Amino acid sequence: MTAGTGWGGAPTYTPPDPLVTGVEIKLEHLTELRTAVNQLRTHAGLSPAIFTVDPNPQRNVTEVKADHILQLRAALEGARSHLGLSTGGYAHPGLHTGDAIYAIDFQELRNQISSSWGAVAIEWLVTDQLGTPRMIFDQSGSLSGVSRHDYLPFGEEIGSGVGLRTPTQGYSANDGVRQKFTSKERDNETGWTS
Repeated sequence: MTAGTGWGGAPTYTPPDPLVTGVEIKLEHLTELRTAVNQLRTHAGLSPAIFTVDPNPQRNVTEVKADHILQLRAALEGARSHLGLSTGGYAHPGLHTGDAIYAIDFQELRNQISSSWGAVAIEWLVTDQLGTPRMIFDQSGSLSGVSRHDYLPFGEEIGSGVGLRTPTQGYSANDGVRQKFTSKERDNETGWTS
């Protein structure tokens, strides 16, 4: 599975890019990063992140804080992990609430989004005799990352909680694989198969 196929160009940001020491971090930088992270999450087959720490212009709170960076990192690392890419590697790995933030904290997020954009994630589909993918392994090949699918005779998927199927066995995983019953592709937007 090629993750970057059909994604279009990577997000662009308000100059200067790269952000360097002495550049004032603005709310537009935060908004751009949130949008880019959620685009990447969507392309990776994950739901958009909900950012709970928001600047509130009504109360004249318009500064970017460490909490914003921490939420962006968590959302981005979820997408990178799902794509099989490494996470972490920050200049300030021990960032905590109330800490000062720097231009490098934003630039690192920009760089990771750009490097993730064209990334290739490989998944192996293990099919049954009809060509229906029953197990999906990521590029690590570990059983902890496997997702599983079972179907009724006419193609309705059986989810976790039915019979002996549990989330720990991989039945609740959102793997983003479009091939479903008898390898027919499902359009994620409409839910139809072709």
